[in-house]
Amino acid sequence: MADLFGALVLAIVELIAATVQFSLYTLAVILESLGFATGHLADKPKPGERRFSAKRLAIAFAPLAILAAIVVGSILFFNWRADVRRARQRETQDQIEVEVERLAANVDQDGQLIRHPTGLLDIDDAWGNALRVEYGQELLHHTVTVKSDGADGMASTIDDLSSTRRVLRPKKVAVKRAIDKAEDAIRARVPNRD
Repeated sequence: MADLFGALVLAIVELIAATVQFSLYTLAVILESLGFATGHLADKPKPGERRFSAKRLAIAFAPLAILAAIVVGSILFFNWRADVRRARQRETQDQIEVEVERLAANVDQDGQLIRHPTGLLDIDDAWGNALRVEYGQELLHHTVTVKSDGADGMASTIDDLSSTRRVLRPKKVAVKRAIDKAEDAIRARVPNRD
């Protein structure tokens, strides 16, 4: 646990250092561009040319304009990527909701939940990975959970998506299981009493 905490602190410190370094580098480039612009505009213009002509201003501020274009382009690119990620998450969550509802409604004539034969569904999430299904049992309910491994394709990570439905078990089965659990508990407390 201490190693994990140490690694997390180190990663945060490295991220802060990289951000500061990038900010200082960007500031240096901006100042250098402004220095170039003022130096170019301070130079004596060629004969017949005005000091603040459009051509001289364009040449003077070209590096700054290029830097601004790169920054704005980067911001737009990262916003676009975030929008794509959110759209894929919404699409996958919608698929998960449809599938979990379908599987929860899949019961036999006795009211028992019919389980999918494998842990993987034939439907892919927005990242091309198969949706997974898991079943569980509680005293009065069956549970069905449909999961997506998310963008990283790895199970049990922070970007996973899932949805769970509880399906009421038939009364006879639930009562029999409750009686069986009670009998098991009594047998565990009173040994050699069969």
